[in-house]
Amino acid sequence: MNTTENFRVKRMPVHEQVFDSLKKAISEGRWAVGEKIPTEMDLSEMFGVNRLTVRMALQRLIGMGLLETRVGDGTYVKRFSFRDYINNVSEFYLTPDLMDDILEYRNSIEMGALRLAVKRATDAEVEELHEICDQMDAAKAAYIKQTEAPLLQDFLDLDIRFHEKICFLSHNDLYIYSFDLMRNILYKYMESLVRDRTNAWISNAAKENPDDDKHRRVYLALRARDMEKCMREYSDIIDYRVSYY
Repeated sequence: MNTTENFRVKRMPVHEQVFDSLKKAISEGRWAVGEKIPTEMDLSEMFGVNRLTVRMALQRLIGMGLLETRVGDGTYVKRFSFRDYINNVSEFYLTPDLMDDILEYRNSIEMGALRLAVKRATDAEVEELHEICDQMDAAKAAYIKQTEAPLLQDFLDLDIRFHEKICFLSHNDLYIYSFDLMRNILYKYMESLVRDRTNAWISNAAKENPDDDKHRRVYLALRARDMEKCMREYSDIIDYRVSYY
């Protein structure tokens, strides 16, 4: 076995080297946010490469959200937003093979936030969930009656608000920020779950008891500071493999 193989320096394509150099220059503030960078021709001379190589590097930086092109003007440094970057790729997280990744994320972040909420949330804060549950019941009933898309949208908006509130009740800024950062992806995940469950809503509408709703069960368990029940009911809500409506 040749033990030196792992230490060999791999040759990088030229456009990768240009990309790394430009990214470093931007991160170190060579060009400030809002400042115009040199033209492709000027950059090609600076790096000693052709314009196509420079263009490939610039397109990658634009795709990352570090640069933006203004038609007829040039290329400018853009303030990077990780939230925008995540939102731009969120569509890719609705594929079946990535649903498990989102579920694992929610089991880590939201379930962790819920554990803290049981311990830290005030009684007044917990009652805010009660109000959201009532609004969700009303939105759900309205959709069952008319099955119109805007009514389902109303329910989804309340659904994500419920889960966001759980993170707020944790009183942990990182859980709150993490949820907000992934909000768009989580919203699409929730939308997929809810759409899969609407037929069950309609077929079970006549015999449904509002107290059977798992969001309300989470609220009631949280009010009673019942950790085990909170975790069990919440786990069913976020698991796309569970059909409970």
